[in-house]
Amino acid sequence: MAARKYGNHIYIEGTGNTLESVCNDIADVTWIERSGTAGNYVYTVKGSGSTTREFRIRRDGELIIGNPSDFSFTESLVFAPNYSDRLRPYIDHGGALLVYGNVEIDGSNTSSYYVYARWYGKNYWRGDATYRPTLKHFRRVYWYWNSLTVSDYTHDIWDWENIDVIDSWGVTTNTYTFYFVDVRHTPYHNFKNVIFDGKPGATTGQYLGYCAIYTAWSHANEHYRITFDSCEFKHYYYASFSYYQGPYYKDCIWKENYSYGLYLYGNDRLLYYGHSHNYGDCGIKGQWFDLIDGGIFVDNYWSSSSRRDSYSAAGNMTLFKNCDFQSNYRNIYATDKATPLLWTGNTFAASRKQDPDSRTVVMWVFALELTIKDKFGWPVQGATIICRQKDGKEIWFFETDNNGRPITHPLYNNKIFLVHKEQTSYTGTSIFWSDDSNSSYHEILITKKNYETVSQRIVIDTDKVKTIYLRPLNRNRIEN
Repeated sequence: MAARKYGNHIYIEGTGNTLESVCNDIADVTWIERSGTAGNYVYTVKGSGSTTREFRIRRDGELIIGNPSDFSFTESLVFAPNYSDRLRPYIDHGGALLVYGNVEIDGSNTSSYYVYARWYGKNYWRGDATYRPTLKHFRRVYWYWNSLTVSDYTHDIWDWENIDVIDSWGVTTNTYTFYFVDVRHTPYHNFKNVIFDGKPGATTGQYLGYCAIYTAWSHANEHYRITFDSCEFKHYYYASFSYYQGPYYKDCIWKENYSYGLYLYGNDRLLYYGHSHNYGDCGIKGQWFDLIDGGIFVDNYWSSSSRRDSYSAAGNMTLFKNCDFQSNYRNIYATDKATPLLWTGNTFAASRKQDPDSRTVVMWVFALELTIKDKFGWPVQGATIICRQKDGKEIWFFETDNNGRPITHPLYNNKIFLVHKEQTSYTGTSIFWSDDSNSSYHEILITKKNYETVSQRIVIDTDKVKTIYLRPLNRNRIEN
């Protein structure tokens, strides 16, 4: 294990490094200095005038902060507050940051000076019910994964549990606490029971963090591989802001945010409801929606007595399941060709529960679990599935996998989502797409070389499970 000076930077190489060992290896208090007392040391990384200084964990390097066997152990890593954008915590692909228990990493941002972190490699943080690591006062933490394949860096997993993230440092503009950039060909990452607080102790209408979670625009990104599980987002302007495609939110809480808790933004030139997509190097065909599963939205749009929870714009498509919208005025506001999709288990408290503008609709959808088999009961791989609403309002194309199930978004477990009805205003006027009341339905067409084509009608008025059997095409057979 070793840390060394490299030009104007601190490079951390090898395994087993600690803050104490890094400080001893550098042995220069103008670069990194230890203060405080044993059991509560503070390690301060200092700048170098107008020259950038990276605190950089190199490939195959490792830094351990805290004590993995004693979470009560206390220490802090601080970046000196007087060098604007000149101190950069950095983790290379193949490097690892391991954080345990009662420790802090402090970017020391002010309205004049700020720190950006750039993290590519392994990021493993663990707390418990009593001792939770804290990350605070960073203007942005950039998360990158731009390797060619997932197998390039198999251990570069971002895995946080029981963590506090604080973002109160005095300026709202361009403060994105977590900023996900160029995330593709990535393994699955998980953030569980993380509390993001833009201004601890805020009163009504106060905030300082602009955005807790921001996903950059790119249809090639794979943000669905990033899961926020049982996290809380509060006291931000927009707590979560997704361009085009966001992460997977499961059982999260959006609470007391100044504007909408969840801001979802797509691109109506590339993404619109009712058409299948092939996302190239993402390898996804068929349907592609953001998924919010089990969210609670309460007292958002905190600047007003008219609480508002979620905002979708410019072609975004988001699937809501088991969400509890508690604000009193507007639960879901959609504009500019956005398409909120309401699946099962959602509850609404507002007077304007679903509020689309004149260019937007809200869809109620159900899931179709479809399996294609041959006459002997074996799954048929490579069959084409076409799902079409009878009037052509939506049409989707899928191929079957080796289990005879449609290949679709990995989060959906092979489910196909089809529209039961649409709502065009907050008054609740509905138009049925698939319902016995107006004889509407969906047609399911199955084609496969050397098999007879099968066409069936199905009414999508609840979640349904269906198996369709194909017969081999034999022009020479004689029927008795």
